[in-house]
Amino acid sequence: MAAVAAPSRPLRVALLTSARAWRGSGVSLSHIARGLAARGHTVQLLSTTPPVTAGFAAAGLPVKELPIHDTGCAEARRLARALAAQQSDVLVAETPRDVRLGALASFARRFALVYSYNVNRAVPPRDPIMRLAYRRVRLTIFRTHTGEREVLASAPFMGRPPHRVIHEGVDVALFRPDPQAGRAFRARHGLGDRPFLLAVGALEREKRYDWILDALARLGAGASGVADDSGLGDVAEHVHRHDHLRPGVAHAVLAERRPLEPGLLDGGAAIPGVAGRAVHLDPLAERDRE
Repeated sequence: MAAVAAPSRPLRVALLTSARAWRGSGVSLSHIARGLAARGHTVQLLSTTPPVTAGFAAAGLPVKELPIHDTGCAEARRLARALAAQQSDVLVAETPRDVRLGALASFARRFALVYSYNVNRAVPPRDPIMRLAYRRVRLTIFRTHTGEREVLASAPFMGRPPHRVIHEGVDVALFRPDPQAGRAFRARHGLGDRPFLLAVGALEREKRYDWILDALARLGAGASGVADDSGLGDVAEHVHRHDHLRPGVAHAVLAERRPLEPGLLDGGAAIPGVAGRAVHLDPLAERDRE
């Protein structure tokens, strides 16, 4: 891993995300922004959708919404103008689209492009356009050492610029065993005493629900099928692949109306369910097995 020099002065850092909804990636960028601000740097969040803009604003962070919904020269010019207005020294890109837009904008304005790699898909983006865009990247940040090794093995071009691992922090005072909160969560959602699988996250393929269900199937006892797959989207095929599992051992809390509805639980409301768990199964832990 190449060394990354510490800045000699406070920097003006813009953080761009083209995420469609407020989710974990927005929380992660919020933490990064607060950490940078605490160290004397000036931060500006850049979003492309109203829900994400509202999420950053609710977190008390400076945010500007850009009318960017595609990857092209017009969108890159809008980004370059926003960076010029902020006099940004650094742009932290959160999605592959953000990297491509940042690369284009870097031809119009000088700044350091940083890719905060937050993609949990099995294979990283490695199409020809991404390969070209990566020539403009100055630094890549990974969340885990295993993720770093796997991504660089699959996409060696991402290892050309310096790269480093910065782990996500976990607030152990908040996310801790709490049987009383767990019992209240069960009562509130009518779960009774039966075992259940709580999957917290957007219903997107990258959240690795396939890994969770495959791991559960390997336990041998199995899990109940999900009766209502409306709202499951990309996850539905993985759920139905396990329809043969015996019922009554665990209930996958994934369906839109049975028994929890995606979107109705914010992070705070889901914490009691996590606190009352018997076993915590984190798909991201699969990315860092050492």
